[in-house]
Amino acid sequence: MGHSLTFGVLITNYNTWDNTIECVTKIAHFFGTDCKEIVIVDDVSDQKPSFEFPEMVKIFYNKVNVGYVRSVNVGMKEMTSDVVLLLDSDAMLISNISKQILEQFENEPKLGALGFQLVDKKGLNTGCWENETNFWSLVLGQKLYEKFYKTVNRNAHFIVYSCAIAIRRACFVELDGFDENFDFLDGDADFTMRVNRSSWKLKRLDHVKIYHEGGGSPQKTSKRVLRYYVNRYRLL
Repeated sequence: MGHSLTFGVLITNYNTWDNTIECVTKIAHFFGTDCKEIVIVDDVSDQKPSFEFPEMVKIFYNKVNVGYVRSVNVGMKEMTSDVVLLLDSDAMLISNISKQILEQFENEPKLGALGFQLVDKKGLNTGCWENETNFWSLVLGQKLYEKFYKTVNRNAHFIVYSCAIAIRRACFVELDGFDENFDFLDGDADFTMRVNRSSWKLKRLDHVKIYHEGGGSPQKTSKRVLRYYVNRYRLL
């Protein structure tokens, strides 16, 4: 039985072409014809790939480096699929989950975004969601908040990380996409918080696994800490 919704994948890339090529190879292997399109947005990497991508792949090269959040918005404007699986270049499929994704969106017309279980090479959870941020996340700071968030955060709402998230394109358009005031931290938190406050629904499939080692983008600790506080302030 065929699906009424079309399905595509969006990947952002910045100097990670080896990962992106592997990611596309996994998509082609597992999804096959279930995937209508693969869109890659390159944010002015130092080199271009020498790999011959499948015909379904469209690559868009930003003229200037605009950052992760804007690259996502650029890519989503180029997508034509009803449901888009947004992946970091180092997020790899380990099974064909396209049917499970489409069934969720077809069965729930107001489902706006869908998260998954992210695992490392040993199959251990690397983190794919957390409770919505609150006042204490700013007061306690990142380390203390991680230690005490179960005590100080009793909000039933959760957020999903964009390293692997399926989004209904109609929801993304209606909510004006990712807020470009964020760089690459918490743009996903802001978007999924807005999903929670809209008529759309946010959901997780904890039994569906995608490989993502985690660890974050390379940067100085001082810059990451500063970004944490600036973005948490914006969220609040």
